[in-house]
Amino acid sequence: VAIIKGNVPVKDNLQFYYNKKIDGSPDAIFSPKTPNSQVGDYYWLGDGFVNPSKDATYIFGYRIRDTSAAAFGFTEVGNTLIKIPKGSNPPFTDQKQMDTPFFLTGTSDNNGSFGACIFPNTKEAFASNADGYEYVYGVRGKAKNVMVASVKPELFEAFTRWRSWDGNTWNADIKTVANITDRASTELSVTPLKDGRYAMVLQLDGIGTTVGLRLSNHPEGPFGPIIKFWECQEPHL
Repeated sequence: VAIIKGNVPVKDNLQFYYNKKIDGSPDAIFSPKTPNSQVGDYYWLGDGFVNPSKDATYIFGYRIRDTSAAAFGFTEVGNTLIKIPKGSNPPFTDQKQMDTPFFLTGTSDNNGSFGACIFPNTKEAFASNADGYEYVYGVRGKAKNVMVASVKPELFEAFTRWRSWDGNTWNADIKTVANITDRASTELSVTPLKDGRYAMVLQLDGIGTTVGLRLSNHPEGPFGPIIKFWECQEPHL
């Protein structure tokens, strides 16, 4: 992990940290230690946020396991919520890890996980139209469909109190969650705009050269057509 003082990314403001094994060699700061974890599992980290109501930082971890596949030799097998108490310092030995019900399995079109983006629509986060909820977005399927759930910050660890958007209402059954847009990436962001709309910024189709955004009047969508605004081309030397 890296901790920066201020907002200027210069060497003197930046400090990097990593964990160490007993023999002194480098080790991951976040390694799966939940009841559902197996030896050899590791994390692909999702989004995170500071939750003042719980005096903690929360980060989503996609629990990954290696496979024998030739192209992408790994697969997601679970979803973890990592809690770092306020005042904790790297390597965060007092972190807490919780298995969540937010990893969806089924067909190749339904497999997915929540945690790609957290949008704190709260006064504490200085949201312009704060309604007091955390909106947590997920991505699933080959089409990179986006889904969303919401919960009050103080109930973030109470997984039965989460509600997912089923296309018409907020539903207690996570399996009814609807797709609110597609062609997204496992890392994205949702940001309120001054005119009251919400901008979802994403890497088009998950792996590609195009950065785009979609606009909506509501955090739960629906989101409009892709607006391409940056092309990451290979450099020509």
